[in-house]
Amino acid sequence: MVHSFVVYHRAFSENETPPYNVAIIALEEGPRIVSVVDGSDRLQVGNIVEAVWLSTPAQCPALRFAVVDDTGRKKEN
Repeated sequence: MVHSFVVYHRAFSENETPPYNVAIIALEEGPRIVSVVDGSDRLQVGNIVEAVWLSTPAQCPALRFAVVDDTGRKKEN
């Protein structure tokens, strides 16, 4: 779940193109982590997100998150 977020309008990383979201994600297990969240136009505090692993040129997977549902509820499988 998104605990807090900011939208960067300046590139602080060469891997990101502004604008992009950096959020504090509260994991179900309890810890919180900071990560990029895709879907800047839909992000809100309380949104449910899921982990997305991206491959990088350095062959090191990058962890990001994506919004699961605009209403903050998990999609039914």
